[in-house]
Amino acid sequence: MQWVTLKRVKLDRTASAWLIRRFLDPQAEFQFVEKDDMPAAIEAGAKSFHNFVFTGTPREHSTFQQLCIDNGLDQNDPALVIMGQAVRAGEKAGWAKDGSENHGLWAIANGMTTLTEGNDAEMVERMMPVYDALYAYCQQRARGEAGWKSDR
Repeated sequence: MQWVTLKRVKLDRTASAWLIRRFLDPQAEFQFVEKDDMPAAIEAGAKSFHNFVFTGTPREHSTFQQLCIDNGLDQNDPALVIMGQAVRAGEKAGWAKDGSENHGLWAIANGMTTLTEGNDAEMVERMMPVYDALYAYCQQRARGEAGWKSDR
């Protein structure tokens, strides 16, 4: 299926593309368009994600979290719930620039935009293993495991 979102993806939309490809549509193809081109892409059959107009009221959930909720993934996979919290916190930390613990995730996504020079498709592909690793870590947390054990 074709999926469409606005150009200039960063943290939430690359995480959402990962979620779509890993859990909703393994054959997903992504289009990255300007705002004015969105209606035509949707009319042509593409499914949109993370396309909103800011109304002055912050959203309760990130797009990643909303996709989990809309597709019942939050009911079946506690690791995705934890990962959704990290994506949301990372996105908020990046905007706040307050040095919070999730700033690193935002920084990775932000820095990746420099490496990909604005190529949204490349951005999504390069972020896939980052989210694979984050999901593996969230699976450990959901099982109550701490991850790395100290050598001591």
